[in-house]
Amino acid sequence: MNFEEGYFRFLFENFADANLIIADDKFVECNKSCLTLLKYNSTEELLQTHPSELSPEYQPDGRKSYEKAEEMMNIAMEKGSHRFEWVHKKADGELFHVEVLLTRVDLGKRIVHTVWRDITVRKKIELEKLVLSEIGHSVSTTDNLEELLQSIHKSISKVLYAENCFFALFDKDTNLFSFPYFIDKFDEPPGPLDLGKSCTSYVFNAGRSMIIDKKYFDQLSEMGEVELVGSNSPSWIGVPLKTPAGILGVMVMQHYEETDIYTEDDLRFLDSIGSQIASVIQRKKAEDRTKQERILLQTLINNLPQTVYIKDEKARKLLANKADLKAMGKENETEVIGKTDLEIFGDIDGEHGYQEDMRVITSGEALINHESSFIDKKGKQHWRLVSKVPLHDETGKIFGIVGLGQDITELKNEQDKLIENERRLKELNATKDKFFSIVAHDLKNPFSSIIGFSDLLITNFRAYESSKTEYYLKIISDSAKQSLSLLENLLVWSRAQTGRIEFKPEPTDLIKCISDNINMVAGQAQKKNIKISLLSSDEIRPVFDKNMIDTVLRNLLSNAIKFTPQDGSITISTSLDDHDVQVSVTDTGVGIDEKNLDKLFRIDSNVSTRGTADEAGTGLGLILCKEFVEKHGGRIWVESEKGHGSRFVFSLPK
Repeated sequence: MNFEEGYFRFLFENFADANLIIADDKFVECNKSCLTLLKYNSTEELLQTHPSELSPEYQPDGRKSYEKAEEMMNIAMEKGSHRFEWVHKKADGELFHVEVLLTRVDLGKRIVHTVWRDITVRKKIELEKLVLSEIGHSVSTTDNLEELLQSIHKSISKVLYAENCFFALFDKDTNLFSFPYFIDKFDEPPGPLDLGKSCTSYVFNAGRSMIIDKKYFDQLSEMGEVELVGSNSPSWIGVPLKTPAGILGVMVMQHYEETDIYTEDDLRFLDSIGSQIASVIQRKKAEDRTKQERILLQTLINNLPQTVYIKDEKARKLLANKADLKAMGKENETEVIGKTDLEIFGDIDGEHGYQEDMRVITSGEALINHESSFIDKKGKQHWRLVSKVPLHDETGKIFGIVGLGQDITELKNEQDKLIENERRLKELNATKDKFFSIVAHDLKNPFSSIIGFSDLLITNFRAYESSKTEYYLKIISDSAKQSLSLLENLLVWSRAQTGRIEFKPEPTDLIKCISDNINMVAGQAQKKNIKISLLSSDEIRPVFDKNMIDTVLRNLLSNAIKFTPQDGSITISTSLDDHDVQVSVTDTGVGIDEKNLDKLFRIDSNVSTRGTADEAGTGLGLILCKEFVEKHGGRIWVESEKGHGSRFVFSLPK
């Protein structure tokens, strides 16, 4: 061997990178670095190995190794040299990345000089950078914390074994760990719990990353620092999730079958991304909390019966709850967002609302519990109680307003009703006061007669002739009867006023009812030779309370007899139309002054007069008639002229 050959042999043998000579697809030479890299014990052992045995079946791009190797060799033979990356397999089966340089050797055969450079560290660094990039991408594209942690887990799995992985986050308020992400072959995802002296708690309290294998676990256990929680794992690695504000929790990976799975490089890698993951988790938790608070606030606002809205410094709507949309007659927020009241309504009410908003914004003075009204599309007036408060930024500048409103239309209507009812009650009380004054006067007269003539009889009974005594007794009797009649009518009227008269309407033969009441007053009519006629042959069966209508008919018939002179006549007739039944009682009596017609059915007036045979009245009969007819939903009226008789008519709904 000459000097030149010896020199090149020396360089070949001692080259730092693995050097091989391949001839006709067989290894024919290799250096020491090649044996070290591939973990072979001797040159002979390696040279007896076929090149295909040093590659996995597939390369990372999915192509079969033997097909791709042939292609790379052909390129080198054609071009003279070819550089590329490859995944090789060591004698123990471990895969690793190399950079390959094939150089053609021009000796007339298929011979190449091969140089392999181990780029495992470089590839791992590139992979770690890729993982960091993927994590950053996940942070910007994933809203849900669990989905984000799942994406981080998937990315980490490209760098180290992470089949069993969980994130334990510590809650300072409860002193418990929660597990937003938990993937494990044996253990089920736990609920919030106190991890006690677990390895996770140990890493959390120590505040530093750790690989805890069986030997180290036993040491810590003997010292009383840790105890087994969950299934036992011979390979365990934990990294605290640190932020500037403190430690959020711990990220854990573990292997249940093999030992020494994790290396210091793995620990360094996880430690380098731990703070980034912690920051991401902290931000996502804050975002989730903000999102939940926003949802809760939106739910609360949308379910308030009051209108709630926010406007900017130009009085344009930024937010409107459902009650506000309903009040505006809108279905969706998009119909009003970015618009002023003037643009939304386009009328006088809209102009008024806009000017009101701008006054609050420019003056900075809140508008509290201000009543305002508007007319809806159907022309109905609505009333609202409105408050508008300016919104200030951190510098004190007004950047908008928040408004609250409550529909008080019903309240206003009820207030108006109360005012009206109060007015009517006062009027009614005044009317009743007058009525009771009249009744007291009407009671006083007959009782005066009874007492006066009774005293005369008691004092002069033996001195009076029998005819005079009889005359006085008749006056006492008539006065007593008049008082009794008045009291009976008062009793019926009071029962009607207090609802103590049972109202039981039912289909009833009206003609028979009239005939029965004619028969009841026939004796009174016969004394004055008054003829009573019924002009109706059809059977009519409206729905009414028979007792009440009997009272009405008896009163009208009695009044007709009372004010009809000797040999007069009374006619009762019925008529029927699409809506109601009308009953009229017409007499040939003395008639009624025009000035008294409006007073007949009023409780505050007394139009009781003596009949043609000096019959007395109570003044309550027609008032009872009005009460009972109106109870049925009907009405009663009179047509009369002084000296030409009267016609009383009442109607009943058909």
